[in-house]
Amino acid sequence: LDGYQGWEDAVETARRLGAVLLVATQSNPAPLVGLGARLRVVPLAHEADRRRAHAAADVALVTRRAPGGLPIKLLDALSRGLPVVAPRRALAGLLARGVRVTADDDAGALARSAAELLRSPDARARLAEAGPAYVSEAHAPARFVRAFRTFLRGG
Repeated sequence: LDGYQGWEDAVETARRLGAVLLVATQSNPAPLVGLGARLRVVPLAHEADRRRAHAAADVALVTRRAPGGLPIKLLDALSRGLPVVAPRRALAGLLARGVRVTADDDAGALARSAAELLRSPDARARLAEAGPAYVSEAHAPARFVRAFRTFLRGG
């Protein structure tokens, strides 16, 4: 639960929605206050833990306070077909399909977008379908190799 992640926005979103927030982490969950019984913290030590956490979720909230970095949590949720709500900064410049993008540093926008998805199984299904296709196309190893070769040639 590092400060750059903006997990406070996820907590605020869950609080506004009266929803259960599932946090899969190896970090100390002590900072996650204010949700009481609506907070579920599960261990995240193995791949099986990640699979269970994603399967148990209706929507992934991927937050980020600091720019840059590689959005592994975003790509992981998308590859598993989990619809994602994220501020623009959390995309780290990716044009990811399967994401409902909100303004940066706006917990209200994050909560409104999450609420809309939770109310609409059709919208969730459309995003869920788009995520794995995006990851397999945009992040395919062959595509990376082509781009890297182009880069090495100075193009």
